[in-house]
Parts: sequence; structure tokens; C-alpha cells
Amino acid sequence: MKINSFLFSLVILSFSLHSCNDSGEADGPGYYKIKPAVSITVTESGQLESIYNSMVTAPGNWNTEYRIADMSAEGSFVNEGDTVVYFNTESAQSELDEAQSKLELQQEKYAETLKKNEVSIREKKNAIEQLQWQLKINENQVEQARYESDSRLKESELELEKTRLNLKKANDDLAAQQIINQKNADLIKLEISQARVQIERARNTMSDLFLVAPKGGMVIYQRQGWGGDGEKIRIGESVFPQSAILAIPDLNKMQALVKLNEVDRPLVKEGLKAEILVEAYPDTVFSGRVRNISKIVNIEDDATNLKTYDMEVEITSHENFRLKPGLSARITVFLDSLENAYQIPSWCLGWDGKKFFVNEKEDGPIFVRLLQLRDGNAYIRGEVSDEMALRPVF
Repeated sequence: MKINSFLFSLVILSFSLHSCNDSGEADGPGYYKIKPAVSITVTESGQLESIYNSMVTAPGNWNTEYRIADMSAEGSFVNEGDTVVYFNTESAQSELDEAQSKLELQQEKYAETLKKNEVSIREKKNAIEQLQWQLKINENQVEQARYESDSRLKESELELEKTRLNLKKANDDLAAQQIINQKNADLIKLEISQARVQIERARNTMSDLFLVAPKGGMVIYQRQGWGGDGEKIRIGESVFPQSAILAIPDLNKMQALVKLNEVDRPLVKEGLKAEILVEAYPDTVFSGRVRNISKIVNIEDDATNLKTYDMEVEITSHENFRLKPGLSARITVFLDSLENAYQIPSWCLGWDGKKFFVNEKEDGPIFVRLLQLRDGNAYIRGEVSDEMALRPVF
């Protein structure tokens, strides 16, 4: 194995942080009894969330203010179809009332217009009927005047022509009045249609102000702000259109979200097994696996330049209904299963410039192969056993 000075420095650093007396495994003062290495792990803190969330979002009308009037209590359980959020309805109700008033006014106006149209048409038809009678009278007068003087005949013919002209004009007036009446009625009907459209739009807006649960489950409030890093949404606040308000998580598909230190990133792979200890349930260890590791690095602290990667650890234990989003947890990822290997404190490992070695209590140095240094421990293979007691090399 090729060892560089950096790795050896880690051994020195680990030694400075540990002593024989605080190992708890000493076979006499200053000695450490070797124990088999089971596995190498990475342990981080995290928070639980559901893998699958049914979201309840605000409607998408940018002309409407969505101010929350009430919501189901966070942590409460709701059924599919239950109203979980409703917004202030004052503006929408005002719009609906205005549209309904306009509809009623136009309907009254339409009824009055139809009555006026009926009266005007009846008057025109009565005038036509009178002219038709007058026309018959004039035609009879012309027939009688044929037996009288020429002047009387000519006078009667003029009266007849005059009546014919008046009758034609009356029929034309009737046709024109019918067109005018129809136009007036159509204009009011258009106003009625527009009012009905406004009512329908107002009713839809009103309906949008009441949000229902898409499925049964527990209510989780969402956070405001870009990226959801703000305060949780509260009653009385206004939200942007299409923004997430509530989540109803699938409690049988849970995961832990972890900030993985960049030092450990090369060691952790997707699919590795994990154990999750939830602080709220210290009596249970949940099994899991690494589901996803983000490829984007996060700068956690500008002063220390601490960098992390977002890691998702899926909980694979059955019946996770006790788990809820937001619970704190400790996640242990098993990096490697070590067979025929041993774990010792790093202060028990020495380097002679070419090889690593340990000092057995009685027989002196034994050369070993270093597998990994981690968290103040060295993982080794070699001619050692769990019966041996080691003394520090420094």
C-alpha cells in the first residue's frame, strides 16, 4: 500500500485526540484489546420527510388575492375531499353580487323592452289594418265615380293612390320597427349573456377559494419563500398563485434528508444500507438505503467553507406509520463490510517509514495492512487476533 505524508499526519492527529486511558478496552493500564471490525460507517443528523407528497396549491389566477382565512390544523388527519384551506371571499363575493345584480337589472330591462316592442308592433299593425279598410272604401268609391263626373272619378282615384302609398309606408314602418325591436332585444340579451358569464366566472373564483384534500392523510404546512426556506405558511397571510400551501404525505414511503459532508462524499454510494434512529422513537432502529445523492454542492458556512451534499436515505422498514415529516433522526450509512479485519484506536498504529505496525503487549511490533482511518479508529488486517492486547506506539 502506498502511504503519503498526509495519511500519516492523520494518524498523528488521531493519536493526539485519544489516549490509552479513555479507550475503555484496556487489558491493564495503557493497553487496548483488539476487537473484530464489523463495518465502517458514516453517521449524520437529518430530518424525516415523505418521498411522495400530495400537494395542495393556490389557484393560478393572478388577478385574485389569495389571503388564507382558515386551514386544517397542522398534524391533523383529513379525509379525501375535506376542505383543508379556504381564502378570504370578500372580493369574490362582491364580484358575484355585482354580476347577479347586473343580470337581474338586464332581465327586467329585457322584459320591459319586449312589452314596448309588443305595443309598438300592435300599433303599427292596427294602422295597417285601418289603411286596408280605407283602401277597400277607396276602391268602392272609384267604382261608383265611374258613373259620375270625370272630376269626381279623378278625385276618387287620387284618394285611392294616396291610401295605397300610406299602406305601403305603414308596412315598411312595421318591417323597420320589427328590425329595431329585434336589435334592441338582442343588445339586452347580449348584456344578459355577459352578466351570466361574469356570474359563472365569479362562482368559479369563489369555488377556487376552497381547497380540498386530494387524498386522506396528515396535514403538513409548507414554507414560503424562494426554495421553500422561509417561514411556514400561516392563517391571515396572502400567498402567490400556484404556490404550495399544504402537503399530505404518504407516511408509508418516508425518507431522511441528510447534509453529507464533502469529506465523506467519495465514500458514500447510492444503494448502500443504512440505519435510522428517530429521536422520537429511541426504542426502534429503522432500516434504509441511500436513495439519492445530489451532484450539487452546498456551502453551509462561508467562514469555515464547510461544504455538503444533499442525501436522501429511504426508509425500507415496513409499517412506518409512526414516522412523521419533520422528526429529527440519526442516520448511519454502512460503507463497507469488513471480513477478517480488526478495529483499533489510531494511537495503536505505527509507521516505520515503509509499513504500518502495532505493538503487541508481549511480542513487540506486528506488521499490518491499513484498510482505512476513520473517526479516530484504524481498520487493519494482519497477523493479529481479538485475544491480543496492544500498547501505544508513541
